[in-house]
Formats: sequence, structure tokens, C-alpha cells
Amino acid sequence: MAIDKGFDLVVILILAMLTALSSPRRRLRGFVVPAGQDGEMASSVSGAAGGLVRMVVHAVDTAISADDVATYGTAIARLATEPAGGRVLGDVLRSLLEDTHPDGFSSDDITLVVGRCYRAAVAWLPPGRVDVTMLLAALAGALGIHEPGITYEDLDLPRSNADEHRDPDGTVPVRPPAWPDYAWHAPLLVADLLPFAPATLAGYLESTFAEYAREAREEPP
Repeated sequence: MAIDKGFDLVVILILAMLTALSSPRRRLRGFVVPAGQDGEMASSVSGAAGGLVRMVVHAVDTAISADDVATYGTAIARLATEPAGGRVLGDVLRSLLEDTHPDGFSSDDITLVVGRCYRAAVAWLPPGRVDVTMLLAALAGALGIHEPGITYEDLDLPRSNADEHRDPDGTVPVRPPAWPDYAWHAPLLVADLLPFAPATLAGYLESTFAEYAREAREEPP
């Protein structure tokens, strides 16, 4: 059966996200860092990774402030030059989802998170710059359904139009997301979830990079 509307794609993404959360997978939790230390976190990560951390922190901090469109645009433009940020944001997002929903992530939770994030974002970002489907795609990437920088073609979904889906009322085209779109939307989700999390952004970033270091050490020579 062909998918004619963006709504159908949203339903598929929701079902896939619920399946991903119910599947066994390594859990990467953030650890608590005292408030106010996020700005110092990059000093513990050296080289190019430290620069990437600063980009992520700047983007998320600006999203949390929710009052400076120009600064957010600049932060995201810088972040979008580093595709590796997709993995970092995805891992941080997954940890946030797990820590803020320890009893599981239901369809109601997905609706709550995406709706809350969308409402907060459109209160300060320009109209048309916040896409609900893109927020869902960012969550899907975080849960390992497809890679950050994702395209819907990678999901191999049937469709009647090869170029675009449309939303339920047929007015808004739903474009295949690319890394710059992911980079724009993922920090909004991180900013939305952090107030409910047991750790700061610094904690999640440190545990994420500690896991990367462990994986590198365990790689065969």
C-alpha cells in the first residue's frame, strides 16, 4: 500500500521508535555534574572533539535560552559543518530519552515530547523553521532506526510520490531530512528534555565521549 500522506510516515516512525525502545540495546546513561560546569566540559575533551563539544553546547544553550534566533542560526550553521555531531546528538538524545522515561517510551510519551518541543520552539523561532516530522526523524535517529543525517529513502518505505510526502491536510511538503535539518532540530529536543533529566548536558557529553574512548580502546589493532 502506498504512503500518500506525511501522517502515515509519522505513524510508521512512532511504531519503529517503540520497537527500538523495547529491543535489547546498550544503555548509556549520563552522570550528574554540578550545575554551572557545562562550560568547562570541553576542556576534558581534546582536539577536534573538543571543538565539536563546544559547538553542541553552544547550540543547546542557545535553544534553552529561546530568545535569539540569529545566534541559534549561527550556532547551527557551525554545527552543520561537522557531520560527526549527528552521532553525538543522537547518543545524547537516546540517553536523555532513557533517563527521562525509565519505565519505557510509549506513543503518548512521543506525542508529549514532540508536541511540547514544537510548541516551545515555535514561540521564538520563525514560522516554518520547526518541522514536527523532522523532530520525529531526530528521535528516530537517536533510537538507531536510521542514521543522523537520515533520508527517508534509507528506510525503504513505499510511496506514491518519489519527491515528497504531504501532511494530512495536504498543505505542507514533508522533505527527506538531511544533516543540516537534523542539526537544526536535534538541539531543540535536547533542550526540551534536559530539565527533566538527572544529569546536565556536560554529564551526558562526558559519558558519551567516555564511551567512544572505551570503544576505541577495545577495537582490534
